[in-house]
Amino acid sequence: MARTRLRDRKLPSYTKGEEIFNMVSHIVGGVLGITATVLCVVFAAAHHNVYGVVSGAIFGSIMIVLYTMSSIYHGLRPGTGKKVLQNVSFVAKPGEIVAIVGPSGEGKTTMIRLILGLVRPQEGEAVIIASDGHEVNMNAETRYLFSYVPQEMECRFGNWKEFYQNF
Repeated sequence: MARTRLRDRKLPSYTKGEEIFNMVSHIVGGVLGITATVLCVVFAAAHHNVYGVVSGAIFGSIMIVLYTMSSIYHGLRPGTGKKVLQNVSFVAKPGEIVAIVGPSGEGKTTMIRLILGLVRPQEGEAVIIASDGHEVNMNAETRYLFSYVPQEMECRFGNWKEFYQNF
């Protein structure tokens, strides 16, 4: 399987106005992320909720990093920098839990659909590279390797009997 060379990658075409708007709106998102993180951590600490403090800090930090990366992406001039940010990869060790989180519209669901083999990439490829270097294309047959928690979850309150009666 041939990889797309960095210089051969195609970028989406944004007007200068769209780039500026995207950059500024993502900077605003980062500032709001900082505010939300501080509020989450403060409220969790006020209620003596250690898990709330830790999870709020982790989630908020990730949101801030993603907004920052997106702001930088839209602030860069067209060229190699943007192409590198389009090439997404990560390493998950056996037994490790990986969460893909970020602002709405940043491609989390698309990435999950690629990982689960529900869609195919328009360009390039979606593969798993095993520790021995063996490459496997992502498809329906590799779906069993992953767990997925959707964005919208329905929470029901009550006991188990009520839950199953309403299910």
